[in-house]
Formats: sequence, C-alpha cells, structure tokens
Amino acid sequence: MTPMNSKKWIDLHLHTLASDGTFTAQEVLEKAREAHFSAVAITDHDSVRALEEARFHGEKFGIEVISGIELSAYHAEQEVHILGYFFDDKNVLLLEKLKEFQSAREKRIHAIVKKLQEIKINISLDDVFKLVGDGAAGRLHVARVLYEKGIVTHPSEAFKRFLSYGKPAYVPKEKISTWEAIDMIRKAGGIASLAHPVFLPQEKLIASFVQEGLQAIEVYHPEHSSGVTDHYRKMAIEHGLLMTGGSDCHGLAKGKMLIGSVRTPYELLEPLKKRALN
Repeated sequence: MTPMNSKKWIDLHLHTLASDGTFTAQEVLEKAREAHFSAVAITDHDSVRALEEARFHGEKFGIEVISGIELSAYHAEQEVHILGYFFDDKNVLLLEKLKEFQSAREKRIHAIVKKLQEIKINISLDDVFKLVGDGAAGRLHVARVLYEKGIVTHPSEAFKRFLSYGKPAYVPKEKISTWEAIDMIRKAGGIASLAHPVFLPQEKLIASFVQEGLQAIEVYHPEHSSGVTDHYRKMAIEHGLLMTGGSDCHGLAKGKMLIGSVRTPYELLEPLKKRALN
C-alpha cells in the first residue's frame, strides 16, 4: 500500500454487492475509511442501488460519496467501459434504461449457464443467482461460481477458458454504443470518463470518444504502471480531458481486496465538480 502522508486521496472506481462486488456499501466505506480516503465513488455496473446506503455511511465516517456508475458499451465490436460521475441518480430516464440493462443481464446469464451445461460444466442458475442477490448480474458472478466449485483455479481463468469472446460459453451483451453511454450520463447531468484505457486495443479510439462527448479519462488504475499513468496523464492534457482514478475494487471477487492499492490525488476532484456544474 502507498505510504500515507498529509495529502488527501480519492478512489473513484468501487463496486458493491449491487453489481459484481462482494462487499456491501457499508463495508466498502469502512475499507475506504481504513485506507484514509477523503472521497469515493460507488461505480456499480448498470446500478445505482447502493448509493443511498453509501451516502449514509459516508456521512457517518466523514467520507464524501459521489454518485457513480459503470456502463458497458461498444465501439464497433470493441467493448468499452464508461464511468459516470456527479449525475442525478434519481433521473427517471436513466433509471428506466438501467432497468432495461439489468433485465438484459439476467437473460445473458441464462444463456451463459445453458452453454456451460451443454459442455458438461455442472453449474445451475440457482448457483449464480444466489451470488447475484439483488445486484446486477454479470459474468464475474459465473466466474466466481466456477471458482467456488473448483472448476477453475481463479475467476480470471473462467474468462480465459469459458466466458470471453470466442470461448465456448461466451454470450454477447446487449449492445449500446459508446455515444449512447456517454449521452446517458451527460443527460443526467454527469461527467463521462473512459475506464481503464490500458485495455483498449486501439488507443486512437480515444479521440473518437472525445468527439462523442467524453469528458474524462481514468489515469490511475491498478493495471496502469507509473509509466502508463504518465502516458494517460499526457493524453488527458492533449485531448482536454479531466483525470479520474480508482482501484476498480470488486471486494474479494477477483481474489484480493484492492481498496488502497491506487491513490488518486484529491485535487483532481475539484475540476470534475466544476465541470458537472457547468
């Protein structure tokens, strides 16, 4: 963990049980307090259900809680994740779209489990939806079931063997374009940021996303080395983008707890707030 000093830090990429994390919102805020964060954003996939609980505990712990979300979008056939911040999480049109997305997620899980069963992988829908609970269903829930049953040695192996594009249990997600994801966030009064750009196979796509209304880029991330972080910092300046960052923590869903592994400077929060108000 990064040594502490007098600086203030933020984590703007955190998941809870409302999507595919393993911690409640309270537990996330407790971990954030232990790691001495001043502000956090809960960025569940296609869900804002945890925000009210997070705000309650954030106020109790003296941690600022920012509305957040992570949307899966596509540019051509390339999956791209767009983070949203400072939007109105009671926006009716946004909530209607999220309800549609969550229904599509459940149908996708049904199709994935059926494909696994067809290749004699012994898991059931009940196994997966026990993990999902009231959250937004995703492939990571399936990966965790495969891990818990000893079919794979790590959730990441489940993606490599079964769940990724071209693998036997891959089912495409209902697609929205990057423009639609960015537009959804902006129409709800928020800031749209590109998540973990290191995963983009074609960096030139970032310029296209800027043309579509992208306002920020995730500079700090566990998969970004210091050199990669510097690279995206320069790219943000080049494209006039604000900078965001976070641990992308899913609780223990990916094998280890990441809160505190990445420290994003608090001073990056003020420009985001100002842009959201304009």
